Amino acid sequence: MYEDKLKIKEVINAIGTVTFLGGNRISPEVLSSIEEVSKVFVNMKQLIDDAGCNIAKSMGVESAYITNGAAAAIVLSVASCIVKSKPGLKYKLPELGRDEKFVLTFKNQISEFKYLIKLTGAKIKEIGTAKDTSELSFKKALKKFADKTVAIVYFAFEPLRESLKIEDVVSITHSFGIPVIVDAAAEVPPIYNFKRYLEAGADIVILSGGKAIGSFSDTGLMLGKKEIIEIAKEIGPHSEEISNSRNTIFIGRTMKVSKEDIVATTVAVDKFLKLNESEFMNDMNTKCKEIIDILGNNTSIRIKKINPPWYFPRPVTIPRVEVEFNNKVDAGVIANNLKYYNPAIYCLVDKGKLYINPQCLRTGEEKIISNAILQLVDREIVGNNIDNFTGK
Repeated sequence: MYEDKLKIKEVINAIGTVTFLGGNRISPEVLSSIEEVSKVFVNMKQLIDDAGCNIAKSMGVESAYITNGAAAAIVLSVASCIVKSKPGLKYKLPELGRDEKFVLTFKNQISEFKYLIKLTGAKIKEIGTAKDTSELSFKKALKKFADKTVAIVYFAFEPLRESLKIEDVVSITHSFGIPVIVDAAAEVPPIYNFKRYLEAGADIVILSGGKAIGSFSDTGLMLGKKEIIEIAKEIGPHSEEISNSRNTIFIGRTMKVSKEDIVATTVAVDKFLKLNESEFMNDMNTKCKEIIDILGNNTSIRIKKINPPWYFPRPVTIPRVEVEFNNKVDAGVIANNLKYYNPAIYCLVDKGKLYINPQCLRTGEEKIISNAILQLVDREIVGNNIDNFTGK
């Protein structure tokens, strides 16, 4: 019924667990888990505390907190570090007044989420150059700004050449008494990656709940030091103080998570930790092989499998199929025309080549994509105008 009202049109997602295509598919286990809690009222602070304890135990970490997406986790993590440096600021954020606070990042770690840090009122100080960061320049920056720096945010966009290793970043940063936050939102699978950063000494590691973990797209996780996560709870969406018949809310109020989000994420984490990674990777490689087998005999196409590590979108561990067209066929035009197929097909295009990610493909969709590409190539599309291709 609502498919008609909302004009929902399912698409074939050959890009990956990207937000603009909905994040991921929700498993039956996760969907069924929210049915009971959706019908009742609960103490939200108690629920999110219990969920955090459950997740921390399952993942083998000190503490855990469910957030309104990984982006909100960045803001809350930085805000918590600000409050840690001066507790009274929790009532003022994002207004810092004369209490100037810095967050250090690395210039060569390019992330569109970097500027979310500014939502806390902190200022960003970028270290190094667009190409690399030396240990010496890092230490110099820390010495210069240490008294006002509340955190280092390390964007784990790996493999990152010419970048300081997380172990070195933590060692140097902690020598100044400053916490390290790692944004590893889409760095799983492999499952062990979130622990890797914590084992390296990071204080907080951020994950997306709505990508490979399998919860709703508007969920995220903060994992790590209890001291910081307890502050996040104090300034989070479910915290308020009542005094003189007046309520005080905090910076996290705009980052609310529902009771359904909390339960779904708890169940999704348990399910994700049981993932058979070997079987999963075999399935990814099989889908890639089927695409290559179908497209490989067409003389207008050059095709190859790209083995990990990959760069974008994350995670790096998923193989891709690279498709390059001969005879002046434009990959961008092919990709645009695929969106007019029924159902629409979304693929990544980069530097004149088309890429197919098998991560979100149902069995059989790899054949649909391959055959659609062959039809378009046979039509010898060489211009830049969409011709309303429907695949029929």
